[in-house]
Amino acid sequence: MSEIFQQLGIDQSFFIQFGVFTALFVLLSRTYFRPFLKLIESRHQRTVLDREAALRMIEEARTKFEEYQNRISEEQALARKAIEAAMDSARKSEAQILSEAREQAKRVMQEAQDSIGKQHAEVSRQLDAQVESLAGMVADRLLGSAGK
Repeated sequence: MSEIFQQLGIDQSFFIQFGVFTALFVLLSRTYFRPFLKLIESRHQRTVLDREAALRMIEEARTKFEEYQNRISEEQALARKAIEAAMDSARKSEAQILSEAREQAKRVMQEAQDSIGKQHAEVSRQLDAQVESLAGMVADRLLGSAGK
């Protein structure tokens, strides 16, 4: 084995260097490597956790957006129903008003016809009375001028 060490050029200083390296490695790993690895691990964890939190927030935003769209659709449907109900009510009111107006127009027309009928009868009666009087006057004049 010493021949192998000699061929490789390893002497007693190698073991001293190896011991110093091991002690330095242990010392540095406790004072530098472990805290550095912990720092890297914590940054990695924060990055992963932040990414996961961001993904959760994106998913929550999608859910809220879908809820918002569903609510808008529901509100639009309710608004459409309210508009249709108002339109139906307006149509019924319009039909009722038109019906009342027709009835009133019929009454006015009937009253006007009755009034015209009464006036016609009165005028006819007056004319009949005047016709007899005029006929008598015409007859008197004709007879009076024939006797002269």
